[in-house]
Amino acid sequence: MTSITVFGSGHIGAAVAGIGVAAGADVQVIDRDKAKAAAIPGVTPSVWSEEITGDIVILALPYPAEASVVDEYGAQLAGKIVVDPSNPVDFSTMDLALPQGVHSAAEELAAKLPDSKVIKAFNTDFAATLVSGTNDGAPTTVMAASDSEDAKKPCKPSSRAQTCASWMPDR
Repeated sequence: MTSITVFGSGHIGAAVAGIGVAAGADVQVIDRDKAKAAAIPGVTPSVWSEEITGDIVILALPYPAEASVVDEYGAQLAGKIVVDPSNPVDFSTMDLALPQGVHSAAEELAAKLPDSKVIKAFNTDFAATLVSGTNDGAPTTVMAASDSEDAKKPCKPSSRAQTCASWMPDR
């Protein structure tokens, strides 16, 4: 079974970690506040600076916080699938927060992590629809995009969600 590390224990981090736990994956949650990570049932809580244990790493953090993960964990991310659910928005102005010439947060992240397989996913879903598995009565759909053919696999429908990446555990 897949092992997953989730950075962040907010709404999206907890939702994605819960999906992994429900699918039987070993899920580590890294947060600066270990008690927040420990509040997510079934995960291994870890504090910032502890080693990554997952083969898949989900950066469930605000866009500006991704830089600190790259700085501290960049070497550990080599060879891993790294999932970026961020929306690069300056919340004080609601303007895009991307550097000039960069088209997406995932593109920027992939440039910083050339030895990782970066996927953009979960940025169009609400945590509540991920947790419930439904969106307005239909199965929740997680859109996933990547330049890596290895990271994105054919769609795998499951009973509670439709995903277009085989790294996403079935429920």
